[in-house]
Amino acid sequence: MPIRIDALAAGIANRAHVLPAMKDGATVKLAISALLGLIERGDLPPDVESALVLAESALQSIPNLGVTTAKIADSNVTTAKLADDGVTNPKLANMAQATVKGRASGAGTGDPADLAAADLFTILNGVFPARPQAAAGAGQVVTWATSAGNGYSAPSSGTWVVIWAGYLQSTAAWAAGISIAVVAGGSLVQPGSSGIIFTGVAWRIA
Repeated sequence: MPIRIDALAAGIANRAHVLPAMKDGATVKLAISALLGLIERGDLPPDVESALVLAESALQSIPNLGVTTAKIADSNVTTAKLADDGVTNPKLANMAQATVKGRASGAGTGDPADLAAADLFTILNGVFPARPQAAAGAGQVVTWATSAGNGYSAPSSGTWVVIWAGYLQSTAAWAAGISIAVVAGGSLVQPGSSGIIFTGVAWRIA
C-alpha cells in the first residue's frame, strides 16, 4: 500500500539523503550532494550573485595590495619564521658611512644603534690598552725632534712612554742608540748635547 509522503517520519537532511528524479520516463534516486554539484552560477539568487562578485574582486586585488607591518600582528612576527640567511645586507638597514651596528658602552640592553669609531674605541678600551690617536688624553701620540744641542722633556700631564734616538747634525750619522723610558708629564727625558739632534715619539698611557 502506498505511503503518503506527509506520513513519513521527520528527519534532518544531509548530503547523503537521496531524492527521486525522473528523466526520459525513467525514475532514479539522486543524492543531494549530486544536486548541489549541478547548480550553476546563473541559478543563484541576485543577492548571492552580488556577494560572489564582491568576493571575486577582493581576491583579484590581493596581489596588488602592499603588505605593511601595521597589517601584521606582533605575535605573528617571530625570528623562527625567517629562513637562515634570509635577511640580506640591502634588507638589513640603510646605514650611514663609517658606522657599525651595535650597542654603545653604558647604553644597557636594547635595540642596535649606529656606532661611530669613538663608540667602538670606548668599548675596546675595556679590553686593550690606550690606542694611539690625535686627541688629547690617554692614547695621545706626539712625534718630536729637537734643535741641535737641545734636550727634550715629555709633554705636560699624564704618564708617557717615550722612544727616541739622536744623530749628528753635521753628518746625519747616528750619535746614540735607541732609548725608551716611561716618565711623568713634564719630566726631562733627554738632556741636550752639542751638535746632536734628538727625535722620537711620545705615547701617553695614562
